[in-house]
Amino acid sequence: RVLITLDQMRAEGMPMNRIVYGAAMAACAKSGDKESTWNLLRSMDADGVEVDVGNLTSLIVSCARSKDEALAREALAEISKRGLPLDSIVYTALIGCLPDSDVDKAVALLGEMKAKGIRPDTYVYNAVLRRAVDSNAEAQVRQLVEEMQTAGVEKNSETDLIISGARRQQHQRQHQHQHQH
Repeated sequence: RVLITLDQMRAEGMPMNRIVYGAAMAACAKSGDKESTWNLLRSMDADGVEVDVGNLTSLIVSCARSKDEALAREALAEISKRGLPLDSIVYTALIGCLPDSDVDKAVALLGEMKAKGIRPDTYVYNAVLRRAVDSNAEAQVRQLVEEMQTAGVEKNSETDLIISGARRQQHQRQHQHQHQH
C-alpha cells in the first residue's frame, strides 16, 4: 500500500525527499516488510536523497518481527559504512532482532554499545531484560537492574512489568519445585 502511494506521488510529480522516504520506510518496517524497506533505501540512493540513521534504523526494525539478526547486522554495517552515528535506538532495534531467549547476545550488544561510548537508555535495558526473563536468567535480571540504578538510568512502567514478570516466573518455579519434593 505504501509503495503504491509512493508510485502515485512520483507519477504526479511530487518530490521524493527524506521525509517522504522516511515515512514510507517506517511504515514498511513496522509491518516487518524487509524487502520493501531495503528497496526504499536503494531508491533513496538512486534518487540522490540523503540517507540518515533513522532510515537505516528502519531497516533494522523491519528485521525484528522475523528475528532476522543477520539482515539486521547488514543494516548495522550499512550505518557504519555510511559514517553515520550509532545510538541507543539502533541498538534497541538490533536487540529486538535477537531470538527472545538469547540473553548472551543481548548482553554482548549492551557491552559493545558501552565500549563505543554510547550510553544505554531505559529502552535498551528493557530489551536486554526481556531476553534475560525469557531465558530464566534470574541473576542476569538482578544484575541488569542494579546496573541501571548505578548508571542512573530510570526505570519506566515497561521495566516494572518486565521485572514483575521475572518475579512471577521465579515464584512459579519455586512453587513447582516445592511440589516435586
